[in-house]
Amino acid sequence: MNICTGNERYHPFFPKHSWNLPAMLFNAGCEERRHDRPYEFNGLQRGNRDLAIFQYTLDGEGELEFEGTRYRVLPGTAMLLTIPENHCYRLPDHSEYWKYYYISVEGREAMHLFREFRRRHHFLMDFPMDSPVIRRIETLLAALRNHEIADRPTASRFAYDFIMTLLSSGLDSAGVRSNGLLPLVDQFCLDHMAQPVTVADLARKAGLSFWHFSRKFKKETGESPHDYIMKLKLEYALRLLQNTGEPIKAISYECGFLDQSHFCKVFRRFYGETPENFRHGIVPLQTP
Repeated sequence: MNICTGNERYHPFFPKHSWNLPAMLFNAGCEERRHDRPYEFNGLQRGNRDLAIFQYTLDGEGELEFEGTRYRVLPGTAMLLTIPENHCYRLPDHSEYWKYYYISVEGREAMHLFREFRRRHHFLMDFPMDSPVIRRIETLLAALRNHEIADRPTASRFAYDFIMTLLSSGLDSAGVRSNGLLPLVDQFCLDHMAQPVTVADLARKAGLSFWHFSRKFKKETGESPHDYIMKLKLEYALRLLQNTGEPIKAISYECGFLDQSHFCKVFRRFYGETPENFRHGIVPLQTP
């Protein structure tokens, strides 16, 4: 449940101590940024203090520029960033506002685990609002609001709990990783053949972020997920063209295309010929 009703910023301060804790809370909060004041953070201009930042969009839209490429940051998406690093995030001109949770942690072990998690997944990940990771942030904010984090060991425990919850979220798709994505993709596309299946649909089914799913699928198959979806649909369409007398318009809808024109355009791009000519055997089909 979204407990953010306004801007809340917490930066716990504790006297220095000789304890070299493996994880420590640096700051956390909930903010809503609007264009009444500039909002932009550059990961190379925030000092040399090693920090891990998790920022989760609740509403509105932000923009992340990571190593020269820009990404939209929409509700349900978290940025996993470190400082110092070549990134910049901001409230873009076209977005009225950007509302988000954030937590920053430090400590050698926390940084190591955070970087390793991001290496295995991505710097942008999708999380449902009711996921354990987001609930953990809300628990932390409630503790800060109620002044329940009064010393370094308690702050360290909350930071470590967050990192462990984040790592556990990466295990949700362990079965997918061990069995490979193809069986899941094939079955989902078969079950939804008459629908316009998207890569985002498959990523959600696999329990992975859009970017992690796309990268992993390309690594496993050598094809982009989008091209593979189209290939499955067109192979099904070929069988219908060969073995039934259904009108091409009906086949286009049965295979999940928007209309006959879209189907014919994709078919020709893949096979070098129109469905009509293929059905009547006017020219041999070119396989991609």
